[in-house]
Amino acid sequence: MKRMTDFGAKIPPEIDSDLLEDYSKIPEDVSIYEISGPLFFASAKEYAEVIKNVGMNSKVLIIRMRHVPFIDSTGFHNLEQVIEILQESGVYIILAGVNKSVLNDFYKHKINLLIKKISIFDSFDKAIQYSQKLVENK
Repeated sequence: MKRMTDFGAKIPPEIDSDLLEDYSKIPEDVSIYEISGPLFFASAKEYAEVIKNVGMNSKVLIIRMRHVPFIDSTGFHNLEQVIEILQESGVYIILAGVNKSVLNDFYKHKINLLIKKISIFDSFDKAIQYSQKLVENK
C-alpha cells in the first residue's frame, strides 16, 4: 500500500494524447487494451480477465502500459498467466509504453522467459509498426 501511495502522489496530470492518435492504421486483426494506473493485487485479476477476453478475438493484442507506474507480484503473476493462455491460443502479445522501472521488474519476475511471442516497446508507434508486420506475416 505504501508503494501505491508513494507512486500515486508522483503521477503528473497529463493531457490525454488518445485524442491526437490516429487509430485508422491499426490492422483489423489487432486489438488494443490499455492499463491505467498500478497493476497490483486489487486490480490484477480484473485486468487479467478483460485482457484475456479482448485478446481471444485477435491475432495480435497490444497492451498499452504508458500509465502503469508499477506492478506488484500478484499483478505479474496474473499477467503471466494471461500471456500464457493467449499464446497457447495463437495470439501474439505486444506491450507498449513500458517504462524503465516496469521493464526492469519484467526481468526480475522472469516475464522475459515468455519473450518468444512477447515484444516490449517503449512507444505505441513502434508497437503498431511491429503489429502490422506480424499480421502481414500470419
